[in-house]
Amino acid sequence: MDCSTSTEICLPDLSLQKCQICSQPAHGQHFGAFTCRACAAFFRRCHFSKEAKPKCRNMKFKCKPDENGRWSCKKCRLDRCLGQGMSTKNIQYDRDSFRSSKTFLKKRLLSSYLTERVPATVEKILGSPHYICFKLKSLPTNHKFVYIDMTEFAERLSEFLVEKPSFSFDHPPKIVHNENVELKLKKLSNLEQLAFGLDDYRSSQQTFLNEATLITKEIAVSGWENIILTVANWLNYSEIIRNLPVYLKQELLQTTWLIWGKLERIAMTAQMRVNRQCGKDQFVVSHEHLIDFSRTKADMSWWSHYTYEELEYLFNPKDLHYDELVWEIIEIRPDSVELTYLLCSLSFVNSISGELRDVVEELQDTLANDLHNYYTKRNKTSYTLRLRQLMKIYEKFVKLRNIRSEKYHICSILDVFKLYISNEEFFKVAC
Repeated sequence: MDCSTSTEICLPDLSLQKCQICSQPAHGQHFGAFTCRACAAFFRRCHFSKEAKPKCRNMKFKCKPDENGRWSCKKCRLDRCLGQGMSTKNIQYDRDSFRSSKTFLKKRLLSSYLTERVPATVEKILGSPHYICFKLKSLPTNHKFVYIDMTEFAERLSEFLVEKPSFSFDHPPKIVHNENVELKLKKLSNLEQLAFGLDDYRSSQQTFLNEATLITKEIAVSGWENIILTVANWLNYSEIIRNLPVYLKQELLQTTWLIWGKLERIAMTAQMRVNRQCGKDQFVVSHEHLIDFSRTKADMSWWSHYTYEELEYLFNPKDLHYDELVWEIIEIRPDSVELTYLLCSLSFVNSISGELRDVVEELQDTLANDLHNYYTKRNKTSYTLRLRQLMKIYEKFVKLRNIRSEKYHICSILDVFKLYISNEEFFKVAC
């Protein structure tokens, strides 16, 4: 037993007791034998398996586990379990409460009932899918479209891109040349420079947030402008991007800001959920505000003829904010440099023109080398597994984004939107 002080509670060292099946550290009594969790789960699976009885892989019936406790033969492992006295008499059936089982059956029957009530022919009769509306929406022939004028903002943004970088995330940005930050950045790689900028931006994140219950036109447009200015400033932290011509920086910004803003907020939500500063049904939309998936509503009257309830399937808050990806990031927990690499990899691939595409490809190679050097400096020479974990985030984001793009395409076909934006070049990339 290990007891460092007299006030501590001394516990027996369970690791000294070995599993009777694989000789690894045991967990406790399972089905009549002292085993680890893995062997107990194996025995339970074998009992419930509908397949035929397993056969010995080597046909010698004398297989044993390797030094790490791994069995290659199911037959011999099961025989070992039975030989050590493990019995199926103590296996519990239907461990869920009757209440939850009934609820599950009720929901399943309800979903099948609704499916039968709404036949596929409804789509043909009404000209709209039944998940958008259950009755034909009669639109006036002279209905007005909402016009969002962002020309003044675009002019201010152009002036901001021409000036020297401010390295300040104030809104509106203060164009002040910060020599101290520039000296720090010279000692860092391009990837670390962008990570430095990301940390700089996130340092203003509040921990006590106000809940936004209604998303209006003013809130949405203001949010777009803030993200665009944020990404414009963040891009300037990279020496390579900082030295690009203004027209290339502007094009890069136009294809980057929406994806960058989406993924950065997803990662911030994951971080705040881990720190218990945000609920599992909440999403952090800014430094000061969060939304609740069950309570927050959106005013859709300024961009659609349909109501929030009619479009809830297409614009479900959890799907809209990639809630699945939040849990993926919570599990993998990328640091700021790894998150920056993901932000660049996902944002920069949407470059339109050939000239910018060549620049971005060269930049991506530089960032990949920077990530390699980052791992090497921290003695992580074998980082293949970590890259695979980061790729899971990458692939999940692309998958969810493709689903959203398909839904936006459906909306455009069905004339769901009634919105015109002056500077459409900022919305080339859907997310």
